Amino acid sequence: MRIPTTSRYSDITPTHSGMYPNGYPSVNSASTSGYQQLLPLPGEWRTVVPESSLLWNAVQQLSFNEQVEPEMPLAIILAATAIAAQGLYNVHLPNHKTRPLSLNIKVVAASNERKSSSYNHVMSIIHEVEADYQRQYVKLVADYNAEIKVLNAEEKAILKAIEKATKQGQSTAALNIKLKEHREVEHNPPRLFQLLYQDVTPEAYLEGLSRDLPSGGIITDEGHDTYKGALMRRMGLLNNLSDGEWVRTSRVSRETTRLAPSQGVRSSALWLTQPAPLEEFLERHGEMARATGTLGRWIICAPRPRQGGRLLLHDQQYDWSHWEALKARIKDLVKANRVLTLLPDSPRECLQLSEAAARDWVQLHNECEQQCQPGGRFEHCLDHGGKLPEIMGRVAGLLHLIEGGEGDIQRETVLMAADIVCAFSDHFQRVFLPPPQPIQDAEQLDQWLDQLRNQNLQVVRHNFVRQCGPNRLRQKHRLEAALEILIAQNRIVPLYHGRTRYLNLKPHLQIFLPGGTH
Repeated sequence: MRIPTTSRYSDITPTHSGMYPNGYPSVNSASTSGYQQLLPLPGEWRTVVPESSLLWNAVQQLSFNEQVEPEMPLAIILAATAIAAQGLYNVHLPNHKTRPLSLNIKVVAASNERKSSSYNHVMSIIHEVEADYQRQYVKLVADYNAEIKVLNAEEKAILKAIEKATKQGQSTAALNIKLKEHREVEHNPPRLFQLLYQDVTPEAYLEGLSRDLPSGGIITDEGHDTYKGALMRRMGLLNNLSDGEWVRTSRVSRETTRLAPSQGVRSSALWLTQPAPLEEFLERHGEMARATGTLGRWIICAPRPRQGGRLLLHDQQYDWSHWEALKARIKDLVKANRVLTLLPDSPRECLQLSEAAARDWVQLHNECEQQCQPGGRFEHCLDHGGKLPEIMGRVAGLLHLIEGGEGDIQRETVLMAADIVCAFSDHFQRVFLPPPQPIQDAEQLDQWLDQLRNQNLQVVRHNFVRQCGPNRLRQKHRLEAALEILIAQNRIVPLYHGRTRYLNLKPHLQIFLPGGTH
């Protein structure tokens, strides 16, 4: 996934011919004259990002300054924005459904790929606001406790007066009314401003959503602990929370916690994990996770590794201006959740798609649906393909808020959301639907060769690759199969000097060895 930085949107102007009278494209509409597909192909980026995009400029700065692949900060920023916005906004989609802006995002990367560094940059925004309001919460609790003491003393006095009047044979009607009115006055404890939950049980999380803010995010930068925790045994709970549906849980020793959509309950998740714990979880519970639709609801970010190629310059300059501007925008969204501590049932603003954006979303929905047919792109991951259109709508709503959009969501935003979601769809399929072994080997070899390229090496001996390359590719037949794939992809070009074989790692910079051929 490469994030473009050019200055205008590409001219995608689909003609909506080849459609049924109700506006839905026919199954064969992709081959109809005048019909232009909107769903990006695997590895394709259809829209061109404007120079004014705050999101993209901030992502580029984080990527450059932290030396991580851009999709990692992009995924974490989307998660933070979802947590900040889901309690305040919904998005209305053209299928006449109003959906939350909640997202579940999983970042899969090896140790030392700077997951935690990227996480801390972004999530510190929410932590800072939480810490500020939680300091105020301490005073509110003290005031509330003092108020309760006064109320208890007043009730005790009323009860004492009733007891005295009863003993004297006097009427207690007025006192009874006073006691009833006193008890009917609501004295609710202050709500803790908490959006982020770590290392939490399902029961504690639901209790927090019911007692404090009705919006939250389950986050972890140690995903292997989460896979072994109680949350993964409650996959249906995660699904219902993500969809804003009814949730009910109870224990023998506790009261039942029941959360309804009308209460504004919203939940997102961001899990940072290494590949090995995820693979172990999939071996044990992957079939159940797919059957329940849990995996299909997740955005997967699995960036290429950067370790070994993160070189520093002694005079390197770091610019954080765009990131600081985006940080301020997300911070404003987080602060706006303060209203939920006072009015937890506050109605959410519903974001609408413009007419052109709605038409594009319908077309993207139907193209995703068509790709779920036998032979289609999502044939082997129907749970995932079926959820993509809704996720595109949610991401479009978040992009609209990030970029400070006014009025309806525009078609350029929907197309950008489609590009982002489809790019992460490629990651999803790479993680959960791995390609044949030779292709996996070729990808691992190319990543290893990238380390040499980053050291400005252009030509290496074939035997050096065989002796020093990835361990599993030191078997001759596997190495040769991987090399053939990379040669076919023009990632490398073989060269010969006498009887010695070399590899040109940068084919766009052709080189001829003295007296040799290529």
